[in-house]
Amino acid sequence: MQDYIMVQLVYLGRIAAAGLCGVAIGWERQYRTKAAGVRTHFIISVAASLMMIISKYGFYDAIGPDGTSVDVSRVASGILAGVGLMSGGLVITGKQGYASGITTAAGIWATVAIGMSLGAGMYMIGLFSTLFLLLGHFLMHKNIRLARHSWRGQIDFQLTNTKENMEEITSRLAENGIDILRMKCEYRDKHSERLRIVFAISTRLEREEVADIIAGIPHLCSYEF
Repeated sequence: MQDYIMVQLVYLGRIAAAGLCGVAIGWERQYRTKAAGVRTHFIISVAASLMMIISKYGFYDAIGPDGTSVDVSRVASGILAGVGLMSGGLVITGKQGYASGITTAAGIWATVAIGMSLGAGMYMIGLFSTLFLLLGHFLMHKNIRLARHSWRGQIDFQLTNTKENMEEITSRLAENGIDILRMKCEYRDKHSERLRIVFAISTRLEREEVADIIAGIPHLCSYEF
C-alpha cells in the first residue's frame, strides 16, 4: 500500500510540474495579449502530462501471462493528433494574405510536448525546454532587437491632387523601407480619390514604431497590418 501511494505521489508531482511550466509559458503569451493565455496553457500542459502518464503506465493490468501486449505510444500519438486541430483553429489568415496566430499555435504544440515529457518522468528536458522557450520569446520581442520582423498590410489615403500626392506618398514609403506590393485607386468624386496600397516591410523596428511611421505619412485615412 505504501509503495502504491508513493507511485501516485510521483505521478501527481509530474502533473503539478507540467502545470507550472504551462503557467509560465501562458503568462508570457498573455502578457503579449495573445489568444491563448495562462489558463489555456495550464490546462493543455496538465492534460498532456496526464495523458502521457496514462499512455505509459495505465495499461499494466492489461498485460497478462497469456502474451497480451499493449502499445504504450498509441495515446501519445493521439495527443499530437488532437492538439493539431486546436492549433489550426488559432491561425487566422488576414485579408492581405498574411497569417497571424502561428506563434501561439506553435506555443501550444510546445506546451503539449513539455507536458508529455514531464508526464513521462523526463524532468530535466521538460524544465529546460520551458526555460529555453521563455528565453526565446523574450529575446525575440522588444527587449533585445536581434530579430527582424516582417509585416504585410494595407494603407488608405485620400488624394486631392492625384499625381503629386502619389509621388509624395510613394517617396515617403520608400524612404522608410516599405515596399509597395499592390496599388488600387478609386474615384470618389471629381475632387478626390482614395488610394489603397498593400505593403510589406522587413525591419528590426517594433510594430508600434512602424505604426508611427505610417501615421506620419500625409493624406492618410486608415491603415491595417
